[in-house]
Amino acid sequence: MDQGADPVERSSVKPEIIWGPFITCILSVIILVTYSCVAALVSIYHIAVKYGVTLTEVLEDKALLLLIDGGDAITLSLWSGAPIGVLLTILAVWIKKGSKINTYLGLNLSDPKIIFKWLGFMVLLIILLDAMTISTGRPLVPPILGEMMNTSTSKLLLFSAMIFAAPVFEEFLFRGFLFKSLRLTWLKTNGTIVVTSILWAIIHFQYDAFSVFLVFVLGLMLGAARAKSGSVPLCIVMHMVANTIASTETFYIYG
Repeated sequence: MDQGADPVERSSVKPEIIWGPFITCILSVIILVTYSCVAALVSIYHIAVKYGVTLTEVLEDKALLLLIDGGDAITLSLWSGAPIGVLLTILAVWIKKGSKINTYLGLNLSDPKIIFKWLGFMVLLIILLDAMTISTGRPLVPPILGEMMNTSTSKLLLFSAMIFAAPVFEEFLFRGFLFKSLRLTWLKTNGTIVVTSILWAIIHFQYDAFSVFLVFVLGLMLGAARAKSGSVPLCIVMHMVANTIASTETFYIYG
């Protein structure tokens, strides 16, 4: 077992106090809904200010609503929603009496050798998935990413939101909060890796079905890293690397 394995797996350590699976799922839904609402409100407000209209007019105008998928709106929504999501995830752990945030969310750091090993696995997987995408005649980068980039006034802010903000929140919630509780149910480790990967893929509904499938596969790799190392920061770094590669490909193809 890697040094970073969860304390609950070591027989000499007393099991932690954590939320049960039902409450965990309820809290996760609340966190996701709150994150989505904050992100949507910020995007709508941005559009209203930019075009000099009221919030009501934005909601009633389908053409204006479509601008929510624009690069600037996405950038602002990620940078506003992600910190809220992270804080709510930490709060969900903190309100559970007797729980410890660091161990609950797997915030321990991995050995550098373990980090480089899993980063190598992630890069190799991305190469294989890219090769599969090209071989099927599909675009290497989903067109929606190109549209986001071309409608952004600051590509640097957009890509930084994708590379930093999104991975931190998503890993805190899926490979941290959810993973911890579901792993102790009948799902066990393998089932939890699959379920959290499915749920993570679902929130990327803005992509086509094939791209969502690729997200699911990447989720399996992240889940495996979480299970073996016990480290969510490792998952965050792997996620950042994956998004950095995607951002670079987007810039190269659509820039």
